[in-house]
Amino acid sequence: MPLVRNDGWVTLHAEAGETGMGETPNSVLEPFAVSASEPHHQDLVLRPLTGTEVRAGGVVDSRTSAPCPPDVALTTDGQVTPGTAERVEVAVTARCADGLRGVDATVAVPTGWTVTPASADLGTVAAGTPETAVFQVTAPAGTDIGSFDLTATVGATSGAGFPSSVTAEVTVRTPLPPGQVWLSDQQWTGESNGWGRSRRTAATARTPAATATRCVSTGSPTTRVSAGPRCRSSRWTWAGGAPRSAPTSGVDDETGSNGSVVFEVWVDGVRKAQTGVLTGSGSLSRSPSTRPAASASNCA
Repeated sequence: MPLVRNDGWVTLHAEAGETGMGETPNSVLEPFAVSASEPHHQDLVLRPLTGTEVRAGGVVDSRTSAPCPPDVALTTDGQVTPGTAERVEVAVTARCADGLRGVDATVAVPTGWTVTPASADLGTVAAGTPETAVFQVTAPAGTDIGSFDLTATVGATSGAGFPSSVTAEVTVRTPLPPGQVWLSDQQWTGESNGWGRSRRTAATARTPAATATRCVSTGSPTTRVSAGPRCRSSRWTWAGGAPRSAPTSGVDDETGSNGSVVFEVWVDGVRKAQTGVLTGSGSLSRSPSTRPAASASNCA
């Protein structure tokens, strides 16, 4: 990838393609293969040319120092309990022998959440000796169940004097708020199912028990399943007792976007909520909170 001088501009020419290995029928191994049908990109960090390189017409001197941004990892235990501080760690690793200086880390949180400290000064990070910044992240009391993104940003300067800024992200979940219960934990007074039987904490009746607590929708994070019916058409009823109901509905992505479903919530013979048409490649749908006495849910 040569640097070429073009009327005062310096241009980086980069080409990518997939080829076979010379004189063999073998294809390029992953992760070196580039698909012709999928978009791809390459992240490159450039440095200014030195005076010597400019006078040489843009020919790069391989002995000249280059930018060397750090590796950054953001870790949690995956769950944040509202009102309780959660430990979050940002690990910074120097990738080059001359290390890093002026290393500073911050963590961005959702609106309304708090993070302490506001920033962490790690100072110097030597090669082969990663440093870790520790933060405490707190979600407001009353935060509903859901998934939220945290983003760490690390600024640093390499030993050769090149500044860099690197980010890392992680998704955390908040649990079911106190006082709320799963439909699967309630007494069902009746059920009918389009195929087989409805399952508690499972997406389908054939899901192995060991893996039955997760349902994945392509457009949404993995979520706990409270009741798993098989349409066409299914119905289950429960005795109520909870002051309110706010179901989240979705379709397992086992078959991608094939098929569709509409969920309804009925309270004492009155339909209180209805989703739009859902598929496995779509997002989850949260229905408005309703006040059930004796309730029924349908999918068709």
